[in-house]
Amino acid sequence: DSGDTYQVHTFSTVGTFGHTITANGDVANTRAQKKVGDSSIAFDGNDYLSISNSTDWNLGEFTIEGFIRFSSLNTYNELIGTANNTGYLGSGLSGWIVSYYNSATEMRISYQSDSSWIFQLAFDTTLSADTWYHFAVSRDSSDDIRMYIDGTQIGSTENDSTTLTTTGDLWIGAGYNTTTAASTGYMDEIRISDTARYTGTTHTVPTTEFTADANTLLLIHSNWDGGLGAD
Repeated sequence: DSGDTYQVHTFSTVGTFGHTITANGDVANTRAQKKVGDSSIAFDGNDYLSISNSTDWNLGEFTIEGFIRFSSLNTYNELIGTANNTGYLGSGLSGWIVSYYNSATEMRISYQSDSSWIFQLAFDTTLSADTWYHFAVSRDSSDDIRMYIDGTQIGSTENDSTTLTTTGDLWIGAGYNTTTAASTGYMDEIRISDTARYTGTTHTVPTTEFTADANTLLLIHSNWDGGLGAD
């Protein structure tokens, strides 16, 4: 139900806990689909998970990744990003978001600061419904941003070293507007790290649960126990 909360372990350093996941709408753990383990997290296009604003979401060097399976594709399909309770954009807001723009067949990472767009990086790729994909976007110490689908780099760009700061909460499954741009489908094994885990043109897609280390800021599993499972 809307407002239900689930404790999630986060690892700014190994063994440190703190963030709480809030289920907004009827987002739920489900056995209908699975990628790693025996379940995934289901989104119906009108719901999302949120985690309160934190300095953990201010990203310098980073990797944002997870598994996604769309059951249908909207014009915009927002995967993970920062927002406030009125949406991603707004007067004075700063934040970032990773999304799939179906109309242009592009994976995107976008960042704005104080309502001004700093960049919208778009990389061509065609995703389909009813297919699991591993997505990842990383920025390394040389300020190169790379986007990957299923372990293959689909594009890269050299950007400045501006920290991606945020003044809003972290949203998963949505970002700007939960009724027009949220994702419809399933997600699993969602991780944010403060290091570039992938820097080459290809990498091996994980087939088992991620494990937390000193660079893990957020790690969400979907392990069936009648509710949302997270570590």
